[in-house]
Amino acid sequence: MKKNIRACLFNLDFPQSFWQKEKEQAARYASLVANSPEITQKLKNWQDTSLDDKKEVIEQSLKIFEYVYGVVPKLEFYTEAQERERFVKLGYPEDVHVNAANYHEGVISFNTDRLQESDNLFAVSVPFHEGTHYRQDVQSFGDALVDRIFQSSVTNLLAYDNERNDKQDKNYKDLYTMLPFEVHAYGVQEYMENELIENTGIQRTNNKDTPVVKRIHNKGYSMAKVNQYRSR
Repeated sequence: MKKNIRACLFNLDFPQSFWQKEKEQAARYASLVANSPEITQKLKNWQDTSLDDKKEVIEQSLKIFEYVYGVVPKLEFYTEAQERERFVKLGYPEDVHVNAANYHEGVISFNTDRLQESDNLFAVSVPFHEGTHYRQDVQSFGDALVDRIFQSSVTNLLAYDNERNDKQDKNYKDLYTMLPFEVHAYGVQEYMENELIENTGIQRTNNKDTPVVKRIHNKGYSMAKVNQYRSR
């Protein structure tokens, strides 16, 4: 059954006009971030920036996001221990993957442990990614096909991935990275990051992401590239 689900998700393509408009708005966000000295100075000195100041960059990034897109989610922070405890209560394994951030019902929540160990683009890039999920939830994109895709309930497949929890499986989290919600978010996130780097000259610093986390992210970016290529 999983092969059939993967085949269906793989063939959910967004129109080229959708990607073009999304890239234009992502470039505007990147330009505004690049022209905010309060943000860029902290990005340049990220390793010496306090946790409170890193949280402030996230808050400033979301203000820019609201200016560009007209909507903004609520913001919360949690520790990895708190999130793991919540997952265990839901019946997931104790070593289930804990995200750096997530969006749910109008709220973006950030993992402060991952924020403290993050690279310097995290605090402007991840709010953008999760904010994109908020837009998928509350906005119309002016295209009947796109809106219908975002109104689907395929996010329930995330529970399947979490329950399997086989981090050594080469297909681990493949359903997650093939979800149209993630294809969209990873696609515009990568484009925005490239625009930001070009506008500021600031290069991404190292982070402490595990090989599993890096593999998940690489899958997400790859699926977004495939979708954009096929939309041409």
